[in-house]
Amino acid sequence: MIQKTLFAALKPLVSGRCFYEVIPDTNIDYPVIVYQIPDIAPNSALENGDLDDFTVQIDVYSPNPDDIFALRKSIFTAIEKAFDYAERENDFSDYEPDTKLHRRVITYQIAYGE
Repeated sequence: MIQKTLFAALKPLVSGRCFYEVIPDTNIDYPVIVYQIPDIAPNSALENGDLDDFTVQIDVYSPNPDDIFALRKSIFTAIEKAFDYAERENDFSDYEPDTKLHRRVITYQIAYGE
């Protein structure tokens, strides 16, 4: 499953602090990676008809903005090694005033067959 592949690729980058969709309330260490899959569409362009296109959003959170920038290239490398086809679509910074956390949002389009 794509979730397991994502988790396995990303968790070593943040000492296991990699979560699906939300940061648990019990987490106190940063940086963390949160990933989600907001969209899945059939991929009819590729020859192998059992592939789907997964939109994958990877968010990096930390109170220290240097952390989110330091992880960017490691994330790119991890994703591109884990998947045969992964195209980065977006990469931007944000700040969450409620949590006082800096955030890096990285979006990929990944072709994956389950």
